[in-house]
Amino acid sequence: MILVTGATGNVGSEIARQLIAKQIPFRIYVRDADKAASLIGTDGYESALGSFSDEAAFAAALEGVEAVYMVTNQSDAF
Repeated sequence: MILVTGATGNVGSEIARQLIAKQIPFRIYVRDADKAASLIGTDGYESALGSFSDEAAFAAALEGVEAVYMVTNQSDAF
C-alpha cells in the first residue's frame, strides 16, 4: 500500500491518477475528500481524512503502508 499526501495538488493528484490507471493500491491522506474526488475521481483508492497536526489520524493513515509520497505546505508549524 502506498500513501499519497498532497492528492489535491497538481503533482499529488497526477500521481494518484497514474496509480489508479495502473491499478496500484494506494490511500490518500487529505483534509478535503470532496476536493480530492473532484480531481481524481472516487474509485480506485482508499481515503484517510486528517491533517499533519492530527498525529492519531496520520498514524492511522500509515497503517499497512509500505511507501509514502509526501507533500506538505510550507509552514513554520511543522
